Amino acid sequence: MIISFANQKGGVGKSTHCALLAQYLCDKEKKVHVIDMDFQMSLLNKRKNDESFSLSERREQDEAVFDNSLNYSIEAITPVDIIDYLKKINSDKESVYIIDTPGSLSNENVVKTLYMSDFIIIPFDYSELKLDSTAVFIQFIKRFRITSKLIFLPNDLDKRYRENRPEALDKVNKIFSEHGVVAPIVYHLADMKRFSTLEMSARQREIILPTYDFIYEYVFI
Repeated sequence: MIISFANQKGGVGKSTHCALLAQYLCDKEKKVHVIDMDFQMSLLNKRKNDESFSLSERREQDEAVFDNSLNYSIEAITPVDIIDYLKKINSDKESVYIIDTPGSLSNENVVKTLYMSDFIIIPFDYSELKLDSTAVFIQFIKRFRITSKLIFLPNDLDKRYRENRPEALDKVNKIFSEHGVVAPIVYHLADMKRFSTLEMSARQREIILPTYDFIYEYVFI
């Protein structure tokens, strides 16, 4: 199975959720491989930095972490090589491949990657600029007749916005639900900014659980 994280706008939480979803699926006893297609190799570099930070120091920093082992791999594969790679793994029905795609959609191999994905998770927030970008991304999906199932992931929302403008959120969700499913909101909390590719804190798990449980049920059940 191939799950791609994509949106043409940066800063929407693709890499963060890519890493945390990978750990969540490992907790569900799935065999997971993360592919970093980002030109800056942000996830692969994050893994290297996390590994250089000793386990004891991580424990001291956050005593409430789960006792997670290094359950998933991270591999950087450029758009030049990605299609050959995806063809090779096509017969692997036992693993989940999670791809962190680049923000740019100008490369035809990025388009082919989305086309070959079983699911595309689209993180977004409700700011006007990023909503417009997400709407353009939907048009992009339709233009290239990409039939992968779409999962919209509302991310980094201030709870006060939800309380003050619920009708605006409902309107956006209704529009997006015409093209895919809309997962429960991941709210703006500092704990989500300090993610690790090695483990998930108890607080992070508490935050993402409703959203990821929704995604898991939609994808696997």
